[in-house]
Amino acid sequence: MTRAKHSLSTASISLQQYENEMSDLVRSKTEVECVIEDYAQSSEASETRRLEITEQLAAIDKRVARASERLVELTTELEARTAEERQARER
Repeated sequence: MTRAKHSLSTASISLQQYENEMSDLVRSKTEVECVIEDYAQSSEASETRRLEITEQLAAIDKRVARASERLVELTTELEARTAEERQARER
């Protein structure tokens, strides 16, 4: 009878240890899942920000292209007026 009680006590202690270990593993798993979720959200936010910056860059590129075209137009116009002015002085 004493052996049976001892075996039951030992089994009960082992069961408690396994339950504690299982609880620790579940807690660790939950922590890792939270870290993964945080990383995924951070990546999504980074991707969203990257897309926003890419759109801003494209808009700036368009503005630069329009400004360059306008500069060429103005330069051509200035050169034409300068040439007209020289011709007018030479007459």
